[in-house]
Amino acid sequence: MKNSAEDRFMSRVAFEPNTGCWIWTGLQSGGYGLFWLIGRNRAAHRASWMLFHGVIPAGLFVCHKCDVPLCVNPDHLFLGTPQENSADMARKGRGTQGQRHWQAKLSDASVRSIKRILLSGMRTKTSIAREFNVSLTAIYLVGAGRTWRHVQLTPEEIAEAEAQAQPAKDTHAAEKTTSTTAATKGT
Repeated sequence: MKNSAEDRFMSRVAFEPNTGCWIWTGLQSGGYGLFWLIGRNRAAHRASWMLFHGVIPAGLFVCHKCDVPLCVNPDHLFLGTPQENSADMARKGRGTQGQRHWQAKLSDASVRSIKRILLSGMRTKTSIAREFNVSLTAIYLVGAGRTWRHVQLTPEEIAEAEAQAQPAKDTHAAEKTTSTTAATKGT
């Protein structure tokens, strides 16, 4: 007699008493469990949802409340849209952002420096991009707050950058006044 899908599934689960997680002990790929169900391998947490809750509506993800990728406890799972899944991931700080991203060319410390330089207004974005070996677009996006949002300057760093900017602005204004005065006297 064949084992039911539920029996096969549960034979690959270890119960974690402290968290209530059901840890998948079967086949794994990319940090998630795999389970053969309805003619193909499926992510074990998705298979858990199907076995214990039913059909997963098209376009929805099966997300973890507990943030343990190998957990297959149906009580620890919920359905969400891709946007809800991304928001949940960001809210819990699990995303690969900033220097943890595999393609990051900048570190958090570099971004702090870039933000201070931009705030001071002492250099062009092009010169900053050259110094940090990134594109002009990367510098623009940091400055506009569209990337590296998690790296924030402290109030002290902001005050210091603004103080550096003030003499430069005063000098620039004085140069402008001097050249305007000279032009006026020349006529």
